[in-house]
Amino acid sequence: MPLSTLRSTTSSVGSFSESTCNCPSGKFDDLQGTCIKVTDGMSEETPGMNLTTINVKQGFWRTNSKSTDVRECLIPEACVGGNSTNYCRSGHEGPYCAVCATDYFEDPFGLCKTCDTTTLDIILTRFKNGLKIIFSGGQIITTLPAVIPMVTFPPTFKTAVSKAAKVLNAGVFSFVPIGCLTSSPFNFYIHLVTTTLFIISLCLLLLVLGHQSPNKCATYFHVLIAITYLILPTVTTTIFGVFSCDYFDDDSKHLRADLSINCNNGNRGLWLVYGVSMVMVFPVGVVAMYFYLLLKNRAAIMEPVEIRSENEKLRDLRFLFDPYKPEFWYFEVVETLKRLMMTGVLSTIKPGSFSQYAVGLIISILVFGLFCMVKPYNEARDNYVAILTSLQTVLILLFSFFMKTINEVQIEEGAYDTAGMDMVLILGYVLIVVLFVMWAYQMKDDT
Repeated sequence: MPLSTLRSTTSSVGSFSESTCNCPSGKFDDLQGTCIKVTDGMSEETPGMNLTTINVKQGFWRTNSKSTDVRECLIPEACVGGNSTNYCRSGHEGPYCAVCATDYFEDPFGLCKTCDTTTLDIILTRFKNGLKIIFSGGQIITTLPAVIPMVTFPPTFKTAVSKAAKVLNAGVFSFVPIGCLTSSPFNFYIHLVTTTLFIISLCLLLLVLGHQSPNKCATYFHVLIAITYLILPTVTTTIFGVFSCDYFDDDSKHLRADLSINCNNGNRGLWLVYGVSMVMVFPVGVVAMYFYLLLKNRAAIMEPVEIRSENEKLRDLRFLFDPYKPEFWYFEVVETLKRLMMTGVLSTIKPGSFSQYAVGLIISILVFGLFCMVKPYNEARDNYVAILTSLQTVLILLFSFFMKTINEVQIEEGAYDTAGMDMVLILGYVLIVVLFVMWAYQMKDDT
C-alpha cells in the first residue's frame, strides 16, 4: 500500500508528490512504499525513518543498515545505537558489538579498552582468576576459627587471619552490632532467618530486575552468580549451625552456635525444618544450579578457548568456567564442593576434636593432590597459585593439629618454636604476593 494512503506526512507544506511522503513516528518506510510498525530496539519517537535510517536505541544492535532484525546487546554499554552504520562503542565490533577491535582488550566487565592506556586494567583482567583462587583459599582459612573454635594459630598469623576475616567472610550483619540496637535478644535463630531471607530476597530482586530490563538481564544474572559464589561458604556454615547441640550432665542441651539457646525447647523441630529447607536452597540448590548451567552448555564450553571466548551466549556464565581448561568444564562445581566441605560440613563434627582436625587435614591433602595432578586452569600461573594456596591450607591445619597435640600432652613451654611456625605460614602468603608482583612486571614489560 503506498505511503500516501497510510496517514503519512510530507517533508514540506503543500507537497503533493508521493516521493515527499514520510512515515510518522512509530513507523518506518521499508523502501518499498509501505510504513512498517517499529519493533523492539527501534526509536518510537523519530518521524520520517526509512529502513536505512532507522534510529536504533542505545543497548541494541543490527547487522547492517538494511536489516530489520534489531537485537538486544549482551553488554548494553557496548552498543551506542543511532542511525549510522556503526552502532558500536569505540573499540567494539562484530555481533552484538561484543568483539574487541585490534589493539583493544576486554576488561572484567565486558567492555573493550585500548591497550596503550591502562596497563593496570590489563593486569587486573589477566589476574582476575588468580585473585579468585586466593579469595577462595583465604575464605576457607579465615573461616577455620568459627568452624574449629579451639583452633590454635601462631600469634602473628592469628592477628592477620582475624583482620582478613572481616573482609573475606563479611556476613549481612558483620559490621552492625544488631544486639546493641534492639531491645529483644538477637540470637542465632534470628540471625539465621535474617541472613538467609535477605540473600534470597536480593537474588529474587536481581531476577525481577533482569526480567523487567531484558537488555540488562545478562548483567543482573552475572551479579547473582557472583553473589552466590561470595556468600555460599559463610551462609552454609551459619545454616549448619542450627543442627549441632552440646549435651550436658544436667540433661540440658544447648546450641553450639549460640549457647543461650536451649535445644530442648518446644519449637526446636520448626528450626530443624527451616535449617533443612535452607540446606536445600543454598549448598544443595546453588551447587545444583551451577552444575545444571554448566552441563546445559557443556558442548560450547568444551570448544577451544579461542572459540568459546567469542561465544556471546556464554558471556553471563564465564564466571563459572572461564578460568578452566575446556575438558574441566565442571570444575567450578568441584571447587564449590571443596569450599563447602571445608566450612559448613566440617562444622558439623565435634568442635576442636581430633576427628575434626583429621577430616580437615584429609580433605585439604586430597585437594592439594588433585590440583597437583590435574592442573585444571588455563593459565600456568593460576595452577601455581591454586597449588600454593592448597598447600598453605594443609600447613595451617597441620601446624594447628601439632599445637593441639602439644597442648594435650602438656609439653613444657619452649619445647616448640611458635615463631618458626609464624614465619612459615606468613612467608607462604608473601611468596604468593611476590609471584603476583613478578608476573605483573613481566606483563607490563610485554605490553
